[in-house]
Amino acid sequence: MLSYEKSNKNRSKIDRCNICGSISELSWDHVPPKSCYNSTNTKYNDFFNGLPSLDKYSGQYQNGIRFRSICKNCNNNLLGSMYDIELGKFVQKIKTIITSGTVLPQEVIIKNINMNKISRSVCGHLLAAKNYYDESCVVDKALRDFFLNMNALPPIGHHLLCWIYLYSTMVMMRDVVVKSYSANIKFPEGLLSIISAFPVSYILTNESEKCSLTDIFTYCSNNIDDTVDFPLDLYSCKYPGSPDFRHFIWPCNISDDADGAAFMLGNDINHNIIATRNIEI
Repeated sequence: MLSYEKSNKNRSKIDRCNICGSISELSWDHVPPKSCYNSTNTKYNDFFNGLPSLDKYSGQYQNGIRFRSICKNCNNNLLGSMYDIELGKFVQKIKTIITSGTVLPQEVIIKNINMNKISRSVCGHLLAAKNYYDESCVVDKALRDFFLNMNALPPIGHHLLCWIYLYSTMVMMRDVVVKSYSANIKFPEGLLSIISAFPVSYILTNESEKCSLTDIFTYCSNNIDDTVDFPLDLYSCKYPGSPDFRHFIWPCNISDDADGAAFMLGNDINHNIIATRNIEI
């Protein structure tokens, strides 16, 4: 079952920044950032139109998926200069590990990772991945407060889960609710927002179910420069206790299969997309 309402609103060049709320000229933000292999020719569909094919797709970006949604200060001075650099380092370290060609244990420790900045990078791009400033969304308000205050801890009651994402597709979802079809596979329930792109998928949820995934927020502190040793679960690309890989749009893979969701509820699908891209890994 699908439930959604599509908005045809066009974004003005001068509008309210999705992050800081200022009225200014909006800039284009790569979601996810270029360092997450989002800088190539990319075909996309609205999520509910399915995976793009050679002859069936809604649109195409020449240098990655972008949203004109945030001001230049938030884009360049905060996301670009402060936070995306750390996310890029994190992504490159994961890529090096999973493409090393060596037999690896289930868990690998990545040393000296700044999860405070990485978390803000992901949250900033989640905020950017909407075609309007959402003043009514409680999640957006919590993300703004966290992103704009370098001394803040992550919002209480929220979790930023991650799993190894081995696909060349990209998936962006904001503010959806899924319900598990089977008791065999656990799903993060509550209100979800997702960015999936090689080599990591991030799921923001306000429910306690973590589906055996690592919560990045638990590695954050109120000192923006703190670093941690982060345990990377290389088996997170698979369902727990199973040899099967998680679906490339999990947890939004609606089906009657054992690993599918029974239904998904959403609102505006203009910012919920699924994309294919040319990528060399």
